[in-house]
Amino acid sequence: MANDRPARVASLTLTVVAPELPPEKVAALRAVAAHCTVSNSLTRPPETELRVIHSSMDGARGPLET
Repeated sequence: MANDRPARVASLTLTVVAPELPPEKVAALRAVAAHCTVSNSLTRPPETELRVIHSSMDGARGPLET
């Protein structure tokens, strides 16, 4: 956890378990992994939306949102 506010994760380690690769392929794998969807989303966070849905149902419309 980070020591500052707001409370958040301070760091993550992404580990790729790969078959044995020749040394000249390791750099290429590292480059591809560094630009995968997960890594891109963590380094350039997406917009987020918080929705609260009540468990009670509102007729045919489904859960009530606030």
